[in-house]
Amino acid sequence: MVSAYLKKYPSSSADLGRYGEHLPAYIAEFKPAQDLPYLSDVAQLELLWHKAFNAAEDVFSKDGLRSLVELQDISEQEHARMEFCLASSVHLFNSSYPVHRIWRVNQDEFQERYSGEGSVDLSEGGAKLLIWRGADFSMRVDVLSDDEYQFVAAFLEGKSFEDIVDMPFNQPVSDILQRCIQTGLVIGFKLV
Repeated sequence: MVSAYLKKYPSSSADLGRYGEHLPAYIAEFKPAQDLPYLSDVAQLELLWHKAFNAAEDVFSKDGLRSLVELQDISEQEHARMEFCLASSVHLFNSSYPVHRIWRVNQDEFQERYSGEGSVDLSEGGAKLLIWRGADFSMRVDVLSDDEYQFVAAFLEGKSFEDIVDMPFNQPVSDILQRCIQTGLVIGFKLV
């Protein structure tokens, strides 16, 4: 599979870290892998993990990004112009399979800690995932609720916080925002 992929998609960059973006789609079409329908999604998760790991570091002086501590200095009139900013390493992934579990049981550190739990039941269903790197450079693959996924997706689509507040959620937006701030996912804000 890899040999055929390398022939079809030769590297176009000296940076090997940029290679592999077509692999998930390639695996989905690769006939010998048809009995493993989740395999392309696992490859997509791995690709997003790699992208998150190598994402640029967040810089507060760049593009008007301000620290959350500065929220106390914002006037009520400026609230409508506020745009919260996520860590630059954030990627969302919605899979029909429990790919986070498949991926995790195949990691060396998981196998050492959880011997005997090396199988995954595909009937567990899909997962909405957030793949990102924390401020301490620890890598995270978090399972999100529907509301959390919709909330983060709205930020990634460039929607303003004012527009996000008007979206239909099953829980208060303030609770979702607070969790995102507490985990370090929301790192700051801008006035637009």
